[in-house]
Amino acid sequence: MRTLPLLSSRNEVRTLALIGLAALAILGLLFAVNVHVIRNVGGGGEFLVLWAGLRGIYFEQTDPYSGTVASEVQHLVYDRPARYGEQPYILDVPFHLLILLSPFALIPVPDLALAAFTVLLELALLGTGILSAELAGWRRAPVAAVVFTAALVLNPYALAALAEASPTLLLGFAFVAIARSLSTARFEVAGMLIVLSTFSWEVGAPVMLFFLARSIHFGRGRVWVAGAMLLLVLLAISQLIYPGWYLPFLRAVVNNVRATYGLSMADIATHWRLPLGQQLRWVAAGLAIVLMGFEWPAVASTNPRWFAFAACVVAAATPLLGQRLELEHLAPLLFPWAVIVQSVGERWERHRPWPVLALLAVLMGLAWWFAIRTSLVAGLISGELMFLYLPVTTLLALYWMRWWAVRPPRTWADSLPRRGVGSRA
Repeated sequence: MRTLPLLSSRNEVRTLALIGLAALAILGLLFAVNVHVIRNVGGGGEFLVLWAGLRGIYFEQTDPYSGTVASEVQHLVYDRPARYGEQPYILDVPFHLLILLSPFALIPVPDLALAAFTVLLELALLGTGILSAELAGWRRAPVAAVVFTAALVLNPYALAALAEASPTLLLGFAFVAIARSLSTARFEVAGMLIVLSTFSWEVGAPVMLFFLARSIHFGRGRVWVAGAMLLLVLLAISQLIYPGWYLPFLRAVVNNVRATYGLSMADIATHWRLPLGQQLRWVAAGLAIVLMGFEWPAVASTNPRWFAFAACVVAAATPLLGQRLELEHLAPLLFPWAVIVQSVGERWERHRPWPVLALLAVLMGLAWWFAIRTSLVAGLISGELMFLYLPVTTLLALYWMRWWAVRPPRTWADSLPRRGVGSRA
């Protein structure tokens, strides 16, 4: 009898060892596949600028925010200087967050460093799908959770972000992780995640402000203490490594904003030559601000469904504000699909899972249709349509189901007894 705990512990250790070996094998396989794809396809410029900046400050005593780093990355990606309309790869990540990627800078070969970072992004994308399904309450619907996670991973926006190794995929994971922390009253964790997510302001600033307002309203001092402690530690370390990095960083941000690349509502209005012309961008930005303002009171609401819905609206409306973005920057804004699909599944629960599968098929089918058209048809308008598809479709779908997502009503049809439940055959 005394040997049972020992045997049990040995079995547990053996099981954990097998799980660890399987995980290492999977990670090794992902790394090998990434290396093969990178060496044959290329890409990964958004990570390479981070890697080159860190190696510049660590090994070459080069300012990571200088044009030298940007020129090096342009030659790695294009084999030439960037042309008009191409990504100039100017580093605009705050240095106190950039140092978190220092382990990747220790890898001297760019392809291997890029492959390792892509594994991290793939894990973050998978985690985003799993957390989104959990927040949507799909524990009792594993089929819907698996299908949604697969749709999130295999959609063209996420694959474009993986091809560019865009750190915005980490931002997407942070969105759902913060929402999860707030839903479980872990305000310290939410505060630290918000501090770690203060990059890619053009993508995440509105959502992060929304989460911060929610955290302050309910968590108060707990958010400030946890976030401030982490921020002070990171700032102190960054000052020791690169004193006075603030001004070069701000200059890089300004230069990146002035660069002509990516898509914006102003570019689309100019290219399409619509009757409204340049006024279209102001109309779109005004509409986005109105929608955000209309849902903003959800930060103080005790209704978790309204909070989740409002966060989705803020995320989906962000690309309409007018800042320059590229297609891969839209990948973090995919988590609202979880709320949409969950609302559809609840509303037509009698016919589950067919409404969920049909909606995902439509959303994915249209996204891939635009992606294929963009790659096959030479012309800017296809890319612009794909750029607009995600925010416009997501907002329309959200407000189509708002009446159910926020306060699920019960109509006379919903009160009818189901077969085998509360009724006799």
